[in-house]
Amino acid sequence: NNGSLDAYFTFNFKPILVDDETKSGYNMSSNKIRFGNEYKSLLMSQNWGGSELFVYKDSELVDVLKAKTSVKLQIDLYKQGMTVFNYDLTGSTKAINKVANKCK
Repeated sequence: NNGSLDAYFTFNFKPILVDDETKSGYNMSSNKIRFGNEYKSLLMSQNWGGSELFVYKDSELVDVLKAKTSVKLQIDLYKQGMTVFNYDLTGSTKAINKVANKCK
């Protein structure tokens, strides 16, 4: 893309979200991410049948994630309701920087 890195969250299952908007080949949904006591709303896309949620147009999020040790993603799952997923970001700064250097 434009030289920035994009953030996404991957799951070991294919999440079916509630209140998403169907597009051509993907769905859009509004979700929340939490770092400590700070919440941020995220617009996310998911390819049909995909196990990843891609953060839509928020290139600054990668820099925020690099400064954190953990993050919680809150999504509304079909038949399960509002669910929180915890992500341990230990070592992610090093991994993100390695990827970024390969993209230069």
